[in-house]
Amino acid sequence: MPTATKTQLQYELDKTNQITGLNLVFERGETGYILYTDQTKTNEINCCLSFKEMLSTFQNLRRIFEYKKLKNLISKKLLYTLY
Repeated sequence: MPTATKTQLQYELDKTNQITGLNLVFERGETGYILYTDQTKTNEINCCLSFKEMLSTFQNLRRIFEYKKLKNLISKKLLYTLY
């Protein structure tokens, strides 16, 4: 079974930042991973997250933004169909 690495999380974070337009960063702390709003690391979003929790957070954020885009496309298509 492969070992979880920071590279996997960094890849997921990069994809999340690209899709959402955010500039989130994380680091490994003594009690787990810490998620920040930007590079300055002055505003902490959450701390003490496990690897799986961080991975899930990034994936869920992407899904929310991807769903919003899909919803908007469907709404526009329906509006054009109605008029």
